[in-house]
Amino acid sequence: MQLKKAFLVLPLFVSLAFAQWHPQKSNTDASLHGLSIVNGNVVWVSGTGGTFVRTTDGGETWQAGTVAGAEKLDFREVYAIDGETAYLMSIGKGNESRIYKTTDAGKNWLLEYTEQNPKAFLDCMAFWDATHGIVVGDPLDGKPELLTTSDGGAHWTPLQSNTIPPAKKEPEWGARPGDASDAQGEAVVLRAEGAHWSGFETGPCAFGVHVGGVGGG
Repeated sequence: MQLKKAFLVLPLFVSLAFAQWHPQKSNTDASLHGLSIVNGNVVWVSGTGGTFVRTTDGGETWQAGTVAGAEKLDFREVYAIDGETAYLMSIGKGNESRIYKTTDAGKNWLLEYTEQNPKAFLDCMAFWDATHGIVVGDPLDGKPELLTTSDGGAHWTPLQSNTIPPAKKEPEWGARPGDASDAQGEAVVLRAEGAHWSGFETGPCAFGVHVGGVGGG
């Protein structure tokens, strides 16, 4: 997704009755894929070449940067807490799937997680709040890979395979507030039930994983 498309959400900051499109200067040539809106002023975007872009003035100016050591990675997901703190998740086989975090507006990035399974492929990321999050990956041995954190990403814990429902197909998972659907449009909802997760089909719906509340859906 090119930057011009990534910023099509900008008119949502004003009344739709008076919305107009305003070209934005991204200060990067990267293709942009991820978008996280904190409020009407703070927005983070992520993309190829280890790129992130950020505004804190409602899109008047955008600051682009590259995560050191991640220049070849594709940051498919970004989740921002505020103008200073954000998470980036890259996609790819094995150790190309990583999670980074900044707490100083992108000046420095901490590598929090690197996928060790060469067959794994992280797809998406979502958070309930600043400390509780989930990452979903392609199915391994018929079950989606699920990682969770409860300490702001300091530790990402794989859920035990016996607590994860089998994938009904071979979906590409999304993670964002809303239900989950696979590439064929069949909805798959993952709901936390104590220490276990259940999966069931509900019909076509938005692409994502429900994160309605920690420990519950």
